[in-house]
This record gives sequence, C-alpha cells and structure tokens, in this order.
Amino acid sequence: HQIAEGGVCIFAVCIRGVPLFEHVSGPPGGFQFPHDGSHKFDSGLFVSFFLTNVDGQCHVAPTLALVTEQLLELNLMDEVLGPVPESFYIDFAIVDQGGRNIQLDVIVRCPGPERRTLRKLLADHTTFHDHVHNATISIGYSHLNEYVSAREASAVLQNLSIAEQQCDG
Repeated sequence: HQIAEGGVCIFAVCIRGVPLFEHVSGPPGGFQFPHDGSHKFDSGLFVSFFLTNVDGQCHVAPTLALVTEQLLELNLMDEVLGPVPESFYIDFAIVDQGGRNIQLDVIVRCPGPERRTLRKLLADHTTFHDHVHNATISIGYSHLNEYVSAREASAVLQNLSIAEQQCDG
C-alpha cells in the first residue's frame, strides 16, 4: 500500500487540551464550520505516531506538535525510526513536567527473526496551555483506516495509565 508523502497517523494523544466548541474558521477561502454547540476539535499538545515511507520501506515517526485555537499545527520535533516490519509494537511514555516541559520516550519493538528494538527520547520546553486549569487528555485521531482496510491493519491501545500530580512553582 502507498503511504502518503507526509505519512499516515497511526495514533495520537492530545494533552493540555482545550475543546473547541465555537465557530471555527480556517484560512481565507479554506474550511468553515458553523457553531452548533458540538465539540469539533482540540487545541493542545499532540503526541502522534505516523507511518512514513522512506526509500520504499515503512518507518515509524513519533512527533511532538502543538495545535492552536485557530487550528494551526506547529511541529515542535519529530524523529524517524526504522525500517519496521509489517507487525510491530510501540511502547511510549509522555511526561508533562509542570506545564513547562514535555518529554516523549518511545520504544518500537520489532518481533520476528530480526527482533530489533528502536528507542528515542523527544523533549521540548514549552509552556503552551500551561495556564489552562481544566485541560483535557484525549486519544485516538487515527487515519490508518483511510489507507488500508480494518482487516489488514489496526492500532490497539493495550494499557493506559494516567497520573496527575500538582507541581509547585
């Protein structure tokens, strides 16, 4: 299967999220969404995992990005790991350190004869949405089904643990 030039999102998590319920407009001549009181999008910090095609081989690309209230996506950092086989596992941990720093630890496990393990640590200093008191965490955002049928590929969340601790100062 052909993977789009920018890759296809396997899975994403939004932290420090702010749900956008009101009228949202894109760039002039772009998209327009009327206000109907429903949740349309999230603004926040996004940790995403993409499948990308590098020289005809599949790679995993973890990404840290922020999405503003105007739906502008700003890529903070990304990395390309691989190549990976058709079946692989991603273990990850997201650490949000007091609304000042974000850290993503990624381990990609490739089973089978190769049995390789790929590791990467992404970290950035950002205070984006650090002022939000009732920030949300949301998961999903997969576009995998747009490129392959559900019988051929899937993204499954096996274990989720969220801990919150008040940070002083």
